[in-house]
Amino acid sequence: MENLTPKPKRRLRKSMWLPVILLLYMGVLMAFNAGEWISTGHTLRVVITGICELLIITALYFALRRREKLEDRRKDIERKMDEIK
Repeated sequence: MENLTPKPKRRLRKSMWLPVILLLYMGVLMAFNAGEWISTGHTLRVVITGICELLIITALYFALRRREKLEDRRKDIERKMDEIK
């Protein structure tokens, strides 16, 4: 006999989609502005801006990831407490 229970939908986590959107945004802005900045002699500005943005996006990824793990642990504990009752 088949298992007729529906499969739970996989949710795309915020720790994945938000940094990806920000990386795309950074790439588009750099594509439009980097050429102008480099031609006017602001190469260091392009490099520093890119590094800072990457550091911020990386920190955001790890912070969101940590928050999601804590939320999952809290839900697991609540589920276990409900099973005990």
